Amino acid sequence: MEDNRAVIYARVSTADQDADQQIGDCKDYAFENNLLVTKIYKEEVSAYKKGGKYREQFNKMLEDARADKFRNIIVWNFDRMFRNHKQAIETVRGYSGSPYNIQFHFLNNAKIFNSIRTMESPMKEMMFDMILHYESWRSQAESEIRSARVKKAFATTKKKWGRPKTSKYIIGRILALKDSGLSIRKISQELKISVGIVHKTITENAKSEGGKK
Repeated sequence: MEDNRAVIYARVSTADQDADQQIGDCKDYAFENNLLVTKIYKEEVSAYKKGGKYREQFNKMLEDARADKFRNIIVWNFDRMFRNHKQAIETVRGYSGSPYNIQFHFLNNAKIFNSIRTMESPMKEMMFDMILHYESWRSQAESEIRSARVKKAFATTKKKWGRPKTSKYIIGRILALKDSGLSIRKISQELKISVGIVHKTITENAKSEGGKK
């Protein structure tokens, strides 16, 4: 008789995310496939940084797998468990083979993996390996793209902090209008900029010119 002991792994990256939907769907899958859920491993942590090296619940789950406490792992989506290609390949290959013989059930492509398990060797191994590599690279690439976007947005936000730098063109126009006899207020109105910027530009230019003499 096939060992139906199973656990659920659920992960979110931030506190404003909710793992309950993941767990609910995984429980439904377990019921539909006659799997007995004995434990749920749930955590809030990134799976990308350092390959999720510090994921306590993930590492505890693997420790329990080595102790033969279950034979099935149910995950809502591949990227909930892995965001690092190398870690995904090593973990799935290492634990799905002897002596642990863990079956990984990823709900986002459970039908594909389940159909592959019914194939004859070597097609079964070839197809499994191909899908595993694809999902691993996709999950890592998505995380890298998201990380790059966050860094870019943060860099852009930092540039916006404080008073924007006055362009050389505006500085030139301010000084030219000043030399033509316009007052600071008139220059401000003409160029549609604040009186403070006009005053600061004229003052700094006067200091600069004074230093050259």
